Amino acid sequence: MDFDALFAGLAFQVGGDGYTTAEIMEQTGMSPELTRRRIKQALAAGLCRVGRKLVQRIDGRVAPVPAYVFEGR
Repeated sequence: MDFDALFAGLAFQVGGDGYTTAEIMEQTGMSPELTRRRIKQALAAGLCRVGRKLVQRIDGRVAPVPAYVFEGR
């Protein structure tokens, strides 16, 4: 699998808080289905790990959501 499509357009950051699925979709322009598929492939290849990130929801509450922390290539 060529992961360049996943990282193309992504302001790539190793470590940190990671990216939510919505942030990856926004930065790469990929569809939700393609983004999820690429994330699963990156997880299987050991390119990222799942963490948690606090984000503000539409109702103003802060909630932990899954975030994907890229480990580098």
